[in-house]
Amino acid sequence: MNNILSENKQKTVAALFTAIILTIWSGSLLPSSIAYTVTMLVGSFFFIGIVLLTKKTKYSVSDINNINIPILICIELIAICFLIASIRFQMLGYCAIACVIGFVFPFFYCSVNISRENNRLFLRALWDGTLVSYVFFLIISFLITPITDDVYAAFLKNPNTLGSYLIVVFIAAVYKVNNRIHNGKCNGTIKYSLILGSIVLFSIVSLSRTTILPMILILVINILFMLACKKNIRVDKKQIVCIVVSVIIGLAGTFLLYAKVSYLMQEKTAWGNLSSQIVKALHLNENESAMTNSEKLFENFQRKSMKGLDGSERFTSGRTEIWKDYIKELNWLGHNKEERHIVTKYYDYTTNAHNTYLQIAYSTGIQGGIAFLVFIIMISIYSLLSLIRAFKLRVFDIEMLSTIGVIIAFGLNSLVAVGYSPFSATVVFVFWVVCVVFVRKDVNLYKKSRGN
Repeated sequence: MNNILSENKQKTVAALFTAIILTIWSGSLLPSSIAYTVTMLVGSFFFIGIVLLTKKTKYSVSDINNINIPILICIELIAICFLIASIRFQMLGYCAIACVIGFVFPFFYCSVNISRENNRLFLRALWDGTLVSYVFFLIISFLITPITDDVYAAFLKNPNTLGSYLIVVFIAAVYKVNNRIHNGKCNGTIKYSLILGSIVLFSIVSLSRTTILPMILILVINILFMLACKKNIRVDKKQIVCIVVSVIIGLAGTFLLYAKVSYLMQEKTAWGNLSSQIVKALHLNENESAMTNSEKLFENFQRKSMKGLDGSERFTSGRTEIWKDYIKELNWLGHNKEERHIVTKYYDYTTNAHNTYLQIAYSTGIQGGIAFLVFIIMISIYSLLSLIRAFKLRVFDIEMLSTIGVIIAFGLNSLVAVGYSPFSATVVFVFWVVCVVFVRKDVNLYKKSRGN
């Protein structure tokens, strides 16, 4: 078989994925005047490196037959809408999005040397790169952003930005645990289960329901598949207990390190002064008070999770009024600004649509929103059919599960946040990457499920 990646290439691709994620982080840390340009240019540079490493060396007519034309047309229509808007409003940002969505990623989809086995290698590189980035996240967060009793965003400034990153790391860690279970290996299961525990902790302190809900749904789907395929995979009760205990230890240990040890290090050591200077230089929120105990942690999360269940608008954090305002202003021509000044019962400020579909429709015109919505519906149908077919065949397909996990995460996130530019958020970038399995019929999950 002509594998897409040798061992060395796989490591290089994983390193490039790590570099892209770090680049996406920089968008939160750099001045807003240059953040978008830097992340788009540098992110595209690294991704083109991935494209060159994974592309085919020879092409044939049959390659054209392997392209899912309807999905590719939807992607190009989205790009064209951004291109037209960029010309109409003279916005280079829209032009950059049109080039990346309409050329760079489609070129990757059509040229990558993909197959069912090669998809495994490619996804392995993606998740390896993601987990390496998490090591950087843990180190940086420990050094400068301990957990406090406020909403936690680490060094990424916005808890939603943190959440969009954590959900991708969660999928990567679940993939690794599933891989060990699928192959009957205990080695490494504890390590990745500890990572899962730490991710859950950071998700709780970020008070992000749009992070926790996709995690729960993804976990439920994986457990259901594991139970359905228990005859085909080698897993015993001891291994399950080991995973559960490790997750709990990971959660408790991360709380101890990041809410206690890290905070004390900032307060009691010389490092605290340097750390404070770094925090100020990056314009991060100053630490106010330590997260005193675990009761405070879960009390905060319970208050956030129950907010608005009495029927008040605060359940959506004011988004309903924002959506209504944007819907009133939709037209076929688009707008030259992404944000609007919104005055509601709870807020009076300038903001975006807090919904990807509405934002695209508002920015590029209704036709752009329709093209994106049709694209997502097609992807969702393929994902659902893949799940149903694999479940009926009792196939514990960890690549399919991780790919659909990304679709779920992006789908739920896009309902309450804006994310369509590939290098704006981690979950958005990974979404555009995994779309290759829907564009290419030779690896399409819907057409034929993999065997064990």
